Amino acid sequence: MAVDNFDTLQLQDIICCDLCVQPVRSFCNTCQLGLCKDCIDKHVKSLQSIDHAVVLYTDRTVQLELPECLSHSHQRCEAHCQHCDVPVCMKCVTGRHKGHDIIDAADKVAKTKEDVKRETDRIEGIISENESKQLDVDAMDITTATYFDDLKTRVKAQRLHWHLEVDNMFDRLELRIQSSRDDECQTLQLLKIELGLQNFRLMKIIQSNKEILRTNKVSSINNYKSNLSKLKSIAMPNSIRPSLRISQVQERELVLGLGGYMAILKQTLLPISGKEILNQPRVITEIQIDTKRLCGIACVGSDRVWISGPDNVLMCVGIHGAVQDTIKMTGIDCPGDIAVNWKGKLMYTDVVHRTINIVRHGKTKTLIVTPEGWHPQTLFCTSSSDILVSMFSSMTNFIKVIRYRNEKITKELYQDELGNVIFEQGNKPLLLSENINNDIVVCDRNADEVIVVDKTGNVKFRYNSEPPGRNKAKCRPANVVTDSMGHIIVEDCNNSCFHILNQNGVFIKCFEHYITPETFSALGLDSKERLWVGLDNSKLAVIQYMK
Repeated sequence: MAVDNFDTLQLQDIICCDLCVQPVRSFCNTCQLGLCKDCIDKHVKSLQSIDHAVVLYTDRTVQLELPECLSHSHQRCEAHCQHCDVPVCMKCVTGRHKGHDIIDAADKVAKTKEDVKRETDRIEGIISENESKQLDVDAMDITTATYFDDLKTRVKAQRLHWHLEVDNMFDRLELRIQSSRDDECQTLQLLKIELGLQNFRLMKIIQSNKEILRTNKVSSINNYKSNLSKLKSIAMPNSIRPSLRISQVQERELVLGLGGYMAILKQTLLPISGKEILNQPRVITEIQIDTKRLCGIACVGSDRVWISGPDNVLMCVGIHGAVQDTIKMTGIDCPGDIAVNWKGKLMYTDVVHRTINIVRHGKTKTLIVTPEGWHPQTLFCTSSSDILVSMFSSMTNFIKVIRYRNEKITKELYQDELGNVIFEQGNKPLLLSENINNDIVVCDRNADEVIVVDKTGNVKFRYNSEPPGRNKAKCRPANVVTDSMGHIIVEDCNNSCFHILNQNGVFIKCFEHYITPETFSALGLDSKERLWVGLDNSKLAVIQYMK
């Protein structure tokens, strides 16, 4: 039977004797050593003071492998001195380690293995966190390409406003965009490599820890040192992307800026429209929303929109109706208004607490506290990263518009050049937008008119005309947006239609739809310049009006 067992052993990986290189045959349960035939007697004679239980290797009983005492020959260290952090035998305990805190070797091994397991679990958690970060990096990689592609598209669109001799300047702009894109993509690629390398190193630590967990050698276990203190979390990049700034000075000078680059040229040709208004706009889709009413709309790119309703939840909805994200507001029933800045971050006003807030990574941060006595209602984020905010005074009921840059007030609009009040007093908030020439476009629902104010604060024109050539009621603006061609699109709830004006207030076209007067509630414009119209039946209609 013993021969059969040994033959079976030979069929497996050969295990060598602990005292020589010959194949193991027997095992000393006392000393936990594997022995070949020739080394059995040698081992027994070397430690004659111990009763050796030598059995066939297949009948071995695995126990803790206690190290020999360095101070007392032929003694095994069955305990551990906590004070000196060394293994000790019984003679050591009554000798120079007398009075020290002594624990059983098995207890020391169990505690150490618990520490190893705890570290292993922690490292596995870091690996899981890094894998999640890698997914975020992959998503950022995609959005980076999309962002810079959209930026290049906007730059190309502006070529229509410039003379052909400025083509060379636009080429330099595109090279700068490409360089910025390449730099950011390279940063993301290096981050992915760094995350992968850290996970590779962590896997090696886990492998080493698991070997410690499997071993019974106290010396190997005692040599263990935690690696957690050496581990550092890999920070995600804080991307600072160049913004495109477009403005017009005195109707004759065009200013174009990208990041730290700026060009100023005299305009020699009238702007040429690269898009045409459709004869009959068409509904792309209708989306049913799970809310009582749509109060605010803020488009994100071309296929997503943030919406607010008469509750404390903000919802991000895709063009196919899927809810992609939700944010539960605390300490506020509903925001006064919502908007998305040029970085795609959601912002909202808190009327009661007089704050303008931004949402980053699901967490809300207060960006601006408005002046004492003034409550923010609506807001608009410009392409130059400024923030326009309409406010009302709780003391006087006056209304004004404030422009913020880097959280500092740079302009207040409430009086024209003659000292007359620009905006009508009332309890309806102003609705804001900005045109391509940096005019502020205001839907003043208290006065039932659209007011356009230039950047110096002078009123350029007011609009509240009825649809031309039709037996219709006077225009009652309910909302307003502006597009990249300088069009001003006015939502007229009296006549169930949209008025399209040029940037100078000249009427271009009016288009109607099946939408009834009472259904208008919110309006947005996406990056493909499609209207997102909020309806009172908790639906969103996406309408294409240009080709």
